[in-house]
Amino acid sequence: MNDDLKKKLEAQRKWRTPAPAQTQAAQKRSNWSFYQKWMMFLVGTPLLFLIAFYIWAFTAFPAVEEANIPSPSMESAIIATESEATTTMAVCAGNFDTAKLHVRIEPGLNGEVRGYLTEGEPVLVLLGEHNEPITKIVDDASWTRIQFPINGWVSSSHLCK
Repeated sequence: MNDDLKKKLEAQRKWRTPAPAQTQAAQKRSNWSFYQKWMMFLVGTPLLFLIAFYIWAFTAFPAVEEANIPSPSMESAIIATESEATTTMAVCAGNFDTAKLHVRIEPGLNGEVRGYLTEGEPVLVLLGEHNEPITKIVDDASWTRIQFPINGWVSSSHLCK
């Protein structure tokens, strides 16, 4: 045979020789359809970002200790125990039948309502310098300062001993 012919046959043999066999996993991955590859991208990418976010969120911010903030009911109880002089009175049925007595933040009918008291409910009244209930006259009416069960002002005419 001719040397040129041998070279051509050798070149064709190399061209026709199959590529080395791939591993089974690589072969399987390469057989995925475009749709399967696209779905893996659409599902996998957000999952990676979600995992990265959770790792960042739980490591980036230090733990916050709980603040010991008293609730409004605890606030009135704390104030009642810190005051020097108090006395117990009760809510009396003045000229209201089924309505509840308004406890206001400020004395007077224009004060914002903080809560309500019912007939016969005991209240803790703050006493002033001469062991008299602390009162203020607003709009020609007397208002008394109470501390428990709600901290605020009530109409003096609705309190009795």
